[in-house]
Amino acid sequence: DRAQSKTKMQTDEQAQGKAGTTTDQQAQGKASTQDTTSTGSINNVTVEQKTQVTQIIRETKVEPVSNVNFDISVGVEVPRHKVRLHRLPARIVKIVPAYESYEYFVLADGRIVIVDPDTFKIVLILT
Repeated sequence: DRAQSKTKMQTDEQAQGKAGTTTDQQAQGKASTQDTTSTGSINNVTVEQKTQVTQIIRETKVEPVSNVNFDISVGVEVPRHKVRLHRLPARIVKIVPAYESYEYFVLADGRIVIVDPDTFKIVLILT
């Protein structure tokens, strides 16, 4: 009788979907970890990678932006008509794949401002 009732309980749990929740939860956990990694990875860059990125951009000799009358800090939206954005060179994307969809401009003081071209928001400032 006990074996029958135990089997019935397991069957009821499966019918309610309880047995499948652990794999669903694990899948959700993995997905959210991947999301955090992909969005957070623009900031998860080593000092060495930042140095390489900065050197490559300096070599491109992009015209610096001088008429800056807006705040230069992460999260600030860059005025679209004031600044010409440049695609990050392929060499940089090889070093930091997370930078692939971003663009940049250089300030007169040498700071490199990485921008999300969809929102025009500053995502990173390299000095």
